[in-house]
Amino acid sequence: MPSLTQRDAKANDLSYLLTGALQTEHLEAPLPPEAREPDLAAAMIDDPELDLRPLPKYGNINGAVVLAMKAEVDLSDGSPEVKAAIKAKAPTIKTVGDARRYIREVVTKADVARKARGAAMLNILLDDPDLEV
Repeated sequence: MPSLTQRDAKANDLSYLLTGALQTEHLEAPLPPEAREPDLAAAMIDDPELDLRPLPKYGNINGAVVLAMKAEVDLSDGSPEVKAAIKAKAPTIKTVGDARRYIREVVTKADVARKARGAAMLNILLDDPDLEV
């Protein structure tokens, strides 16, 4: 097939990737269900068996824990001591259950803060003499 553009003509030839036998002996077999990383939604459901599984090295659950830590820092006073304490929690989260409990803890803190902020805004509006209700 001829090149469609000059950029295509200058591109490296990748046809070697399409030739030759597939080396299927090097492909890994799919993991059994109990060895797969639980998805984030499943990890948030109370499941004693899942709670005991070690936290995988990589994946969505790990990302959710990092986001929860960031949210906890955002909800805090931001002092170096508080940040250090939050960062120190990371090595203690070793199982899916630990991650689930920590994420729920931070979500609860965020809900409390959101409600408090909403109440404070309502009080500010109600105290405004120029506001007609």
